[in-house]
Amino acid sequence: MMKNKAFTITLGIIVLLLMLPLAGGCGTGPQRKYYTLAYAIDDNPANFERAPLYPVSIRVKRFTIGEPYNRPQLVYRQSPFEFMYYGFRYWAAKPQKLLRDIIKEHIQSLNIVNSIYLEYTDKVPDYELGGNIESIEEFDSGGDWYAHLALRLELTRFSDKTVIWRYSFDRKKKVEQKNPVFVVKAMSELLKEEMAVIAAQIDAALAGERGSKPTLTCPATPVDEIPVLETFPSQPDKLLKEERPDAK
Repeated sequence: MMKNKAFTITLGIIVLLLMLPLAGGCGTGPQRKYYTLAYAIDDNPANFERAPLYPVSIRVKRFTIGEPYNRPQLVYRQSPFEFMYYGFRYWAAKPQKLLRDIIKEHIQSLNIVNSIYLEYTDKVPDYELGGNIESIEEFDSGGDWYAHLALRLELTRFSDKTVIWRYSFDRKKKVEQKNPVFVVKAMSELLKEEMAVIAAQIDAALAGERGSKPTLTCPATPVDEIPVLETFPSQPDKLLKEERPDAK
């Protein structure tokens, strides 16, 4: 009995000793960094001092996404033929959720329709808005980094499943610094520009359904430009040097 007890204690000590190096190393590895798309939405109080432009509802469906982007890591490419993934750079949520939520909030802020909501409800909508993310990545070319965002949207009349509006864009924008946070920042700026067009076109589509004139002004098609450098928090990024030796 004593021998068995001694053996058990000895085995427990050995297991504990083997685990110590692992426990000590838990906090020494590179920490993950998480990113989200974001921009300031103009919540103009005047939009809610009037009735909604259209007495209808829109349900925003779950967005789909191209398979190479359907993963938590940020994607970067240096060739049209190869996808690469950061080891420690992650989206804070699925890209399709980030984009869907921003688009819903932007349309809601303009008070275009009576209600716009996500699919987590049994309410029957008048229209459904769906989207597919075709690209959401960093694209490196000629020594420069670009944010690349491509999206396709459809607005469908729910009663007969007729698509009343389609829109797609495929944009690239040069980033200010070779760092993933600037890539995500540029993506957010691209999305903000496109949302002005998307909102105005949805207004026009719904107006066409009723034989009326649209209210919102559709801006000119955005043109990609090299961004002006601006003050932005910048710190030495040792992790980026480990992941991307070519990023200087």
